Amino acid sequence: MNNNQLNENNTNWKGDNVGYVSLHTWIKYRLPNPFQCQNCGVPKKKLDLANKTGIYNRDLKNWWWICRSCHRKYDKRPSPMKDKKRSLESNLKTSKSIKEWWKKRKNP
Repeated sequence: MNNNQLNENNTNWKGDNVGYVSLHTWIKYRLPNPFQCQNCGVPKKKLDLANKTGIYNRDLKNWWWICRSCHRKYDKRPSPMKDKKRSLESNLKTSKSIKEWWKKRKNP
């Protein structure tokens, strides 16, 4: 593809009205991966491309490369292990209550 068909010059250009994957792909090509978390500074091979502001557009200032741990903290999401533990505890409580209900039903 030649330069006169890139970005705004392309007939299929959607500007900021683009999907999640397409926007991330566009940003990845233009914002080089530093292989070091831009939040904590720890060198990592795998970093997440994260949005800083909640405004999903093509402004590179709104994006940064951060490690998964910082990404979870930044988005205020619990870690998967905490989710699994919480889910397991919930399932155990449910299974205990079902067993108790079943016992009561069999032996009124």
